[in-house]
Amino acid sequence: TGPEMCVLIREEPGRRHKWSRWKIARKQAGGCLAEAYGRYGYDFDDAEYRVAFTFRAMEDNYISPLVRLCALREGSILRLTLGCESTIGAGYLVLRGVPHGKKHEAYCIGRSPSGDRIQRGRSCHIEEHGQSWSHVDEFRVPKDSRGRPWCIGK
Repeated sequence: TGPEMCVLIREEPGRRHKWSRWKIARKQAGGCLAEAYGRYGYDFDDAEYRVAFTFRAMEDNYISPLVRLCALREGSILRLTLGCESTIGAGYLVLRGVPHGKKHEAYCIGRSPSGDRIQRGRSCHIEEHGQSWSHVDEFRVPKDSRGRPWCIGK
């Protein structure tokens, strides 16, 4: 499922046969021994290496069910973000919005001009107290989770 890889070998002659070299490189548009290798930082002379074999590498497409929820202040406004890298401000690990069932509680992030909020449920599109809230993202929390508490305020 991943990119095609080339396994190259350089066989030393005579007594130095034990010192043969192997290289693995991603196959380029021109093939395994294309001139393009020099432009990508490979340091071998095409004449010294031959293609031993090729194979398809596996692609790492695993997505963790855990995602970091961050709460930051932008001036006087609260901003909530899922999948943030920042360690500044409060951060919590939650589950992506995929799992369904009775073992998880669904929450959503709503945004208005006055800031962000967390609300129970899968959608935060709502008109409330003269404000329009738009849906930003959703996440889940296991009902039996034990971690730092957070509260939902009104």
